[in-house]
Formats: sequence, C-alpha cells, structure tokens
Amino acid sequence: MRRNVRLGLALLLVAGISAVLGAIYLAPLLSGIQITIAPLPTSVTLQNTAVPSTPPTVLAEAPTVTNPAPATPTLSPSNETTATPAATVTATPAVLTPTSDPDVTAAETLLQLSNAARLAAQCEVELKPEPRLTQTAQAHAEDMARNGRIDHVGSDGATYTDRLDRAGYTYTRRGENIAAGFTTPSEVFAMWMDEPPDGPHRVNILNCAYQHAGIGLAMRADGYPYWVLDLAEPKP
Repeated sequence: MRRNVRLGLALLLVAGISAVLGAIYLAPLLSGIQITIAPLPTSVTLQNTAVPSTPPTVLAEAPTVTNPAPATPTLSPSNETTATPAATVTATPAVLTPTSDPDVTAAETLLQLSNAARLAAQCEVELKPEPRLTQTAQAHAEDMARNGRIDHVGSDGATYTDRLDRAGYTYTRRGENIAAGFTTPSEVFAMWMDEPPDGPHRVNILNCAYQHAGIGLAMRADGYPYWVLDLAEPKP
C-alpha cells in the first residue's frame, strides 16, 4: 500500500516538473503570437431555401399608340333609336354642286339618281319634291350636324313621325334614309343602294308606294356633311 502511494507521488512529481520545463521552453516561441478566441453565437438564423410552388410574375404593359382614324361615313335607314347626347357644333345648310351643271343642286342630283333607280326597277312612280318633306329633312340634317350625331331621333326626342306631324303632312306610309360623311350625292346614293335586295336603304328608295320626297343636307363647322332623304306616301 505505502509502495503504491510512493509510486503515485513520484509520477505526479515527474508530471509537474515536465509541465514546468515545457512552459519554460515554449514561452519564447509563443511570445509573438496572439490567439483570439471568438465567442460562440448565442442564436442561429435558419434560411428557408424551399422553392415556392408558384414563381412570382412581373407583367409589363407596353404603351399603345393609336393614330386617329379618318371620319367614317355612316348610314342609317328609318329605324328609330334612342337619342344619345353629343357635343354641340355649328351647323350650316349646304348646297353642293357636284355635277357638271352648276345649276343642279345636290338635292336635285340625289332625286334624279333615285328616280333613275326606281325606273330601272320597273317602278314608274316618280318621286316628286314636297315642300313639307323638304322642310323636315333639312331641319333634321341641321339638327344632326349641330349636335354632331346621326340618328333618326332628333336632339329634342322627336321621331320622323313627330316631324311629319309637326309639318302637317298626313301620310299612309313613310321612310327615311340618313347618312353622314359622304361629300357628293353620288357617293351617298351609291352606299344606300349597295345593299342586298331587302336592305332597308335600298327598299326605301325603290318602294313604289312612295310618291313624295324631301332632301336635307347640312354641314358641321368642320365641313362634315349630314344627309337626310325623307320619303312618304300621302294620305288620300
């Protein structure tokens, strides 16, 4: 027992002497080296690297440039529709002389074209100008030009029937063609007739029951024309 104790003490003494000698030997070597021990982080942030099921989308819309289109001529038969308000412009009655004869007005030319088409369709009833129809047609053309709109219903809500009643014209049947944007009677007539046989403008012009006609033409302040062809069969 005592022998073991002595052996243990001897080993401890040897270990202590070795440590002292090692420190004495290594001290000069470590004197120029600085050792820094970084503190351990107190918290850890985890980054989610999962791929989203739907990738984000960025949309860019390109600017749109629209060139102003030229005014398109407009046609309308005697279907009465609801009036819509429009900007007000100045309207002036217009008398065009598109034919070679300067004494022939646009209204006369349009009437001649209509009667020629009726005759070609085996209708021998010639349309004749009627002052009251001419009055209603001209007034409606000026109303459309003044308000910059094309409609069988006037800006005051009056229909073609209302306008005939105001003029004191009694009729059995009546029809009305209107158009805008055509500069000559030949152009507007060609467009009215460029329809199937049952086209409403064509039917109105070729309806052999009609005997009277009134034609109106008015210009907007910018020269844009509005046409009206009023047709009717007078009441006996």
